[in-house]
Amino acid sequence: MAVPYLKSTFKVCVDNVLEQEISGRVYNPFVPCMAEFPNIYLLIDRMERIINYLGFPQSAQDYRSFGKSKAIDGQSKGKGDFNKIMDDETFENLIGEKATFIVQVQFRQNATWQGSISWVEQKKEQKFRSALEMIKLMDSALNECTKEE
Repeated sequence: MAVPYLKSTFKVCVDNVLEQEISGRVYNPFVPCMAEFPNIYLLIDRMERIINYLGFPQSAQDYRSFGKSKAIDGQSKGKGDFNKIMDDETFENLIGEKATFIVQVQFRQNATWQGSISWVEQKKEQKFRSALEMIKLMDSALNECTKEE
């Protein structure tokens, strides 16, 4: 049986930054393939879909929509036990061309995420209280990278 908090651990590999827009790959050790993201919106969307699929952390409330209420893409909502697919060494060795972040989503309250983000290259960690704050932390790290280049 998997340790639940590991299900919500992501490796975000930023490969490109163009006019303040990031793109790259996101990995989760319980999902068999990486998900590419061409912009920050799709990064958040892909991470949210993986969290919904694995069912952890559970959302404190359902999202509102203008259309009919339904589960996103008929996802499983964490039914069943999921086995870790990617070993620790492989997960450790994934890096982005511009920057690498480890994101741990601990809670989903107030229609957003709370957790921690680690900037792998600089060995810095910060807590975040919302997905927007997480994005701003990534942006500040990437701005530091750009200044150094």
